[in-house]
Amino acid sequence: MYNGAVDRQKQIKVLAELNACSQDDIKAVLARRGIEVPAPKAHKQKGVRKKYWSVSELVELLSLKESGHTNKALAEHFGRSEIAVRNVLVRMNPEAVSIPPKNIKKALELFNRAKGAPA
Repeated sequence: MYNGAVDRQKQIKVLAELNACSQDDIKAVLARRGIEVPAPKAHKQKGVRKKYWSVSELVELLSLKESGHTNKALAEHFGRSEIAVRNVLVRMNPEAVSIPPKNIKKALELFNRAKGAPA
């Protein structure tokens, strides 16, 4: 049944269910009979997405941007995409959004306090 299967990975699962054993057991039997079992295909992962910026990251981002770093350099520094850096910088502009997320609001307050500007 395995040799004639279109999707051999699925067939291993079916054979394991039919024989009430694990997929590893089926693979071992196939290997003993000299049948090569291909490794499962890895799913493409576009990248690890870091969901939220921490307050300390945002304060550092503002400081570095103010000192003249490019978005590309900032993206490399923080391990993020240029788009992520650009988006958070746009969101940190008080005129850009009416109510910034909590971390951005806190970071802006800390950054302004460090610069001596009113919050």
